[in-house]
Amino acid sequence: MVQTSADDVLEGVAKNIFPRMLYKYRDFGDLTRTLEIIKTAQLYFSTPSHFNDPLDCNLSWDNQFGWTDIKALMVKHSFEDPQIESALKQIAKDSPELIRNMRDESINTAVHSKGLLSLAKHYDKILMWSHYCKNHSGIVFGFDITEDPEFFSIPMNVEYTKEYTPLLFSGDLIKALISNFSLKHLDWSYEEEVRIYKETFGLYNFKKSSLKEIFFGCKTEQSNIDLVKKECLAHGYNVIFKKAKIAFGRFELEFEDC
Repeated sequence: MVQTSADDVLEGVAKNIFPRMLYKYRDFGDLTRTLEIIKTAQLYFSTPSHFNDPLDCNLSWDNQFGWTDIKALMVKHSFEDPQIESALKQIAKDSPELIRNMRDESINTAVHSKGLLSLAKHYDKILMWSHYCKNHSGIVFGFDITEDPEFFSIPMNVEYTKEYTPLLFSGDLIKALISNFSLKHLDWSYEEEVRIYKETFGLYNFKKSSLKEIFFGCKTEQSNIDLVKKECLAHGYNVIFKKAKIAFGRFELEFEDC
């Protein structure tokens, strides 16, 4: 089991492994749900099966594995009888595909039971506003992870690459899953993503003090801005509000207090 404590998160920020501020991009397509984030101080950790990229969290696994891996699968499937152990050894020798199927089933079940929260390292990326905030009409929540290190544990910096070596099971399923969750194709590198891992998917509460900033897109409707401000005031947040505008003579966004 991968163990990461609140102290590990704070140490990671101190050593610049993770940025202090992380950002959640959202649109107002589901206005109720977006406002619920503020009202309930909760964010949803999604199962990977809901991600928009079918390659994401769906890496290949090396077909070679040893007895350590088989024993790990026995524990996973509650096979402890010595006769079963002997039979599995024989199956692994004569029909390795059956053991691989058992492994793949365990991995698939584990992958889709976990929860992941996708956050970004920056709030001002044009592509992010275009893709995740409905053409710059949405909102970005800015969180200081040092204010709530328990919530932001376990963080994973996503790595981006064109190719990868198939993953090794190596008997430690959770460690293998972390590798599976933190590697994406190079095309996604513009996201500069940090993922927060939980043992189960669903809603988790964050401390209100960790929400420090809210950014609105250059095309966000004033009515939505007013609603967000109203809810933040009503629910005791101390937040800085900024709105984007297109920079003069540059392909950049600038943000002003609003």
